[in-house]
Amino acid sequence: MNRSGVVSGFASGLAAVAALVLAGVDAASTLVALGSVAVLLAGLFVGRRGAVTLGTAGLGVAVTMAGLAGASATGLAAGAAATVVAWTTGQTAVEFASRASAVATTSLELVHVAGTTGVVGAAAALAVAPRTLSFDSSPLGVALVLFGGVALTAAVLLAD
Repeated sequence: MNRSGVVSGFASGLAAVAALVLAGVDAASTLVALGSVAVLLAGLFVGRRGAVTLGTAGLGVAVTMAGLAGASATGLAAGAAATVVAWTTGQTAVEFASRASAVATTSLELVHVAGTTGVVGAAAALAVAPRTLSFDSSPLGVALVLFGGVALTAAVLLAD
């Protein structure tokens, strides 16, 4: 029995439910989010990448509607992050499940889920940080961030 994609599918469903909870600030955004989660879960069940994408696009609309309804910036960032995690892990689940081989993918899926969640969570935290933290900027801090960006870009370019 091929169980490839189960870990990613579970993570996708969990992230979609998190996005539903975060986007559900009024009746309209909750209904859109509920429908979107249903489409995403159906896509995971039948193995259709298009349905996974459509479901997560709907979650993105629901998060946007929540913002228009007055949701907090932190909730919006977390909802958007959960939507991205739901999409990428859902796509991975469908991809792994569609492979005919019975190669164990659990460890690969766990690494993908953890890495994606970490990167997207960090991006969401960086997006919200200026609103929640108050401190004076330092020229040294700006220089270090710029140096880090250049070093990261150079590392990526040299890796190819």
